[in-house]
Amino acid sequence: MPDRKLWYAKPANRFLEALPLGCGRLGALVYGKPGEEQVSLNEDSIWAGSPIDRHNVDGAESVARVRRALLDGKLDEAHFIARHGWFGTPPRQNPYQCGPKLKVQVDDGRDPAEPYRRELSLAEAIATTRYQRSGGEYLREALCSHPDQVFAMRIKSSKPVRLAASLERRGEEGQSVRLDARTVATRYEARPGAVSWVCALRLIAPGAALLGESATALAAEEALLLVAIRTSFREADPVGACLRDLSSAEKLGWAGLRERHVADHRELYGRLNLDLECPTPDLPTDRRLEALRQGAKDPDLEATFVDYGRYLLIASSRPGSLPANLQGVWNEELTPPWDAKYTININTEMNYWPAEAAGLGECHRPLFDLVERMAANGAETAKRLYGAEGWCAHHNTDLWADTAPVDDYLPATTWPFGGAWLALHFAEHWRHGGDAVFLKDRAWPILSGAARFILDYLMEVDGRLVTGPSISPENTYILPDGQRGVLTLGATMDRQIADEVFRAVLEASAALADPDSALLARIRAAMEKMLPPAIGKHGQLVEWLSDFEEAEPGHRHISQLFGFYPGTSITPRGTPELAGAVKATIDRRRAHGGGQTGWSAAWLLNHAARLEDGEEAHRQLRALMAAQCAPNLMDLHPPGIFQIDGNLGGASGVLELFVQSHESLRRIPEGTGAIPWEIRILPALPRAWPNGSLSGFRTRGGLVIDLAWQAGKLTHCALTATRAGAFRIHLPGKDGQGLTIKAGETKKIMG
Repeated sequence: MPDRKLWYAKPANRFLEALPLGCGRLGALVYGKPGEEQVSLNEDSIWAGSPIDRHNVDGAESVARVRRALLDGKLDEAHFIARHGWFGTPPRQNPYQCGPKLKVQVDDGRDPAEPYRRELSLAEAIATTRYQRSGGEYLREALCSHPDQVFAMRIKSSKPVRLAASLERRGEEGQSVRLDARTVATRYEARPGAVSWVCALRLIAPGAALLGESATALAAEEALLLVAIRTSFREADPVGACLRDLSSAEKLGWAGLRERHVADHRELYGRLNLDLECPTPDLPTDRRLEALRQGAKDPDLEATFVDYGRYLLIASSRPGSLPANLQGVWNEELTPPWDAKYTININTEMNYWPAEAAGLGECHRPLFDLVERMAANGAETAKRLYGAEGWCAHHNTDLWADTAPVDDYLPATTWPFGGAWLALHFAEHWRHGGDAVFLKDRAWPILSGAARFILDYLMEVDGRLVTGPSISPENTYILPDGQRGVLTLGATMDRQIADEVFRAVLEASAALADPDSALLARIRAAMEKMLPPAIGKHGQLVEWLSDFEEAEPGHRHISQLFGFYPGTSITPRGTPELAGAVKATIDRRRAHGGGQTGWSAAWLLNHAARLEDGEEAHRQLRALMAAQCAPNLMDLHPPGIFQIDGNLGGASGVLELFVQSHESLRRIPEGTGAIPWEIRILPALPRAWPNGSLSGFRTRGGLVIDLAWQAGKLTHCALTATRAGAFRIHLPGKDGQGLTIKAGETKKIMG
C-alpha cells in the first residue's frame, strides 16, 4: 500500500501546522523547529475538576411542569422553568486540559536551515525532521508508542552538539522534581478527587546529566529522548508508573521501540487500502491544499484525507484509552473550545462513523468503555429527572461519564437522547463483527437500557406517541406569531433515534437465546403508535412536531435527517418520497449557507453518498477540504478551531461511495432467522476517480470486500466472509444476486 505522507518545507509556527502523533492515551504535536524543537504533549485523562452530582434538586418536578406548559401552549413559561429547574447545578462540566510542552534545544548554529523537510508517515506514524545548518546535518524522528506507552524522539547529527531538554507547563503551577538521577519531571498534585499527574523526561546520550530542570548532553551525535505521562485516574502511583515506562523503553532503545511501534500501527492502518491510481504532485502538503482551493485536481490528496482520518482515529482511540474527544487527544489549552469534551449530539458519534467499515473495530472499544460508565450514571439521571427505567445522557459528557444536563444553552442542554444515540454504536460493532459474547454481555444491556428509558419517556398526544419535552439539537423554530421556540414535543430526531434503538433491540433479540419478551412486546406496541416523519411545505423533512419555519434555514445541524444517516429507516428505494424530502432538506440548507463547519460539511457528504449522488459527494469533499482544513489537514470549526469530527466524518462519507450495507436494517427482524444483508458495490463512484481500487472494506454481516475499477467500470470484486451469512449483492447496473457464503470463504463475483 502507498505510504502517504504529509510533508512541509518549513517548520510549524502554530498548532494547525504541527504534526500529530498519538497512541490513544498519549498525544503529541511536533513542530519541527531547528535550534529549539517544540512538542506539545497530551494525556487523555488530564482533566480539570472532579466528579460531582449536578442534578437539579427540582429537576423531576420541573420536567413535568415544562411538559404541561408545552401542552398548554405556554412556550415562554416552559423555557423559564427549564432554565432554572431543569438545567444542571452547576451547569458546566470541567474541561479536558493540555499536558506540558517538551522543549529541546540543539546547538546547531545560526545559519538558515536549508534544505529543510519535515514529514509525517501515515503508514508508520513517525514524524521526521531533516535539515542542514552551519555545516551539519540533522535528523529527528518521533513517535508515540502504543506497545510501550511513551513518546520517543531520536536525535542525530553529523557532528557533536550540545542538547538540553526540558518540560514546560503554561498557565498553571506544576512542581518540577527529579524522580531519579537521570529523570526530571513536571508533577501536578490536585485536590482530593481531582486528577493528579506526572510527566517524566529522560535523555539517553553519552554524558547525559541533569542540570537544573533540564536533561543535558554536552557533545552528542545521537540521543534518545523518552517521555512518560501517568495520572491518578488510572494509577495509584503515577511516579512509579512513569519510571516503569521509561525503564522498559530504555531497554528497548530506539531500534526496538521503533520496530514494535511500526508493527503495531501497521497492523491496524494496513487493513484498508484506497488507491485512486493518480500521480502524487511533488509539492508540500500545504501547497497542494492551496492548489486544491484554487481548483486543481488532486485525487491523491483526497485519498490522503481518508487515510489521515483513519490515522487520527488510530492515534486517538486505542483499547485502554479514553475515546477521541472533540480534539481527538491533541490540545494546547487549559480551557479549550467547548472544553474539548465529548459532545454527543453529533460530534462524538461522528468520530466513530468510519471505525467499523475501515476495519478499526478495536478503536471503537474506548467509546464502549465510556458509555458503560455513562449507563451506570445515566440510570440515576433517568430515575431522578424523568422517573424512568433504563438510562439516558444529555448532549455532553466528560472524563467522569457525567449524564446530567450540561451547560446553560437552552437549544442544546435540554436533550436527553445522547445516550440512546451512543447505544446504536454497540449495534454497529456487533453487526460488523458478529461477536455473540459482545452482543450478550455488552451491547444488549446498553441497548435494552436505552429502549427502556425511551419507552418511559414517550407521551401520548392525539393518539400518537412522541417524546417530550425535548429539542432539535441547537436549532430554533419560529411560530406563526413570530415567537421563537426551542423546547418542543416530538422532535423528528428523537422519534427517529427511538425507532433505530427499538429496531436494534428487536434485531439483537433475535440473536439471543433468551430475549426479554415483555420488553419486545412493549417496543412493538410503541412502534405502532409512533408518529411517522412528515414532509413540509418546502418539500423538506419536517424537523418538529409541526411544520414551523426555522430561525436559521442554513443551520449547521441536520438532525431531522437522522433516520437517513446515520440511521436506516429512510432509504432511496425503501422510502423514495421521504428520501426526496431528505434531498430537499439538504438543498435548502445549502442554499442558505449550510455546511459551514467541518463536521457539518462531513455530515452533508455522508448524506450525498447515501443518496448515491457521487458528484455531489465529491463536491462536498472538496468543499470540506478547501474551506475547513488547516495546513496539517486537521478539520476546522469557524473561526479556525480544530475539531477532529470533520476528519473522521469525511473519511466515513468517502467510504460510503464505494460500498453500502445498511438497507436491510429498515426491516424489523422476526424470529431467529439470519438477516440477508443487502450490499451495494460502487453505488456512487465520482467521475473524478475513474480508476482505482479499494481493499479491506468491512460490511455489516461480516464481509471483507476488495474492489477494482477502470474507466468507471467495476473490474474486480472479491468477498471474504468473516462469518457465515446470506447476502444480496448489487453490482453497478445489474439486478441483485443472492449469495450464501461460509466463514473464511472467498468468492470472486466479477473479474
